[in-house]
Amino acid sequence: MTVELAGAILVKVGVGYTSAPEEEHEPVEDKIDDSELNKRARCLLEKLKINKLYGKTIGVFDNNDNYKLIIKDGYCGIGKDGCANGGDIENGNVIIKIQSFGNYSLDLAATMLHEGIHAEIYKYVYEFNEGIDPNQRRNLLNYYYHYGARNGLDLATTTVQHQFMADNYVKPIAQAMRELDGSRYPLEHYMGFGWDGLRAYGYNGYYDNGVFKPLDKGRDSEYYKNQAAILATTTFAKDCL
Repeated sequence: MTVELAGAILVKVGVGYTSAPEEEHEPVEDKIDDSELNKRARCLLEKLKINKLYGKTIGVFDNNDNYKLIIKDGYCGIGKDGCANGGDIENGNVIIKIQSFGNYSLDLAATMLHEGIHAEIYKYVYEFNEGIDPNQRRNLLNYYYHYGARNGLDLATTTVQHQFMADNYVKPIAQAMRELDGSRYPLEHYMGFGWDGLRAYGYNGYYDNGVFKPLDKGRDSEYYKNQAAILATTTFAKDCL
């Protein structure tokens, strides 16, 4: 499918991408399957459901006959907190693995939302290629075109999604963490949660309301300190045992 961007420029979204064959999916009772997630993490996931960002990311898979999102404990790689696998998106399946559970608190909540954003992006790009979702996220589609991302497990897709997230989701994740923490501190104190997993893309430069700028490393060190202080005193999900 082609999309017109910036005047007469026509691009192919997901170069080399293979669309799904037409088939009917069997109804699945649980569209979000957390049966392989440990008990404490399942409890925390349940608490996330009241958050708006959850509804725009993980929540889009709920009550959706065409998709199934699996969230489970699993290994992703050295130093990783979690990962999202959209390699089977053409069959409606996306898998999120959580490797590091941290304090089972805001840090885990941020990881779940981060991976949930990946999952939603896989879904969006697939539906755009299929002509199901006509909405244009111009920066995202341009990134996919520029890097030749295939919307699968390729490195280009990981790069594209992370850059798009650095541009658009750092503040929403921080806002979500602040809300879950009862707004104990100003928003700036929660920005580190938004930058987790995205810092390298911030250092190289990202778009903040259309303005390209790098993440200041000195400021980022403050984010780490604020995160540690918040995690040491928050009561979020403390009843998840």
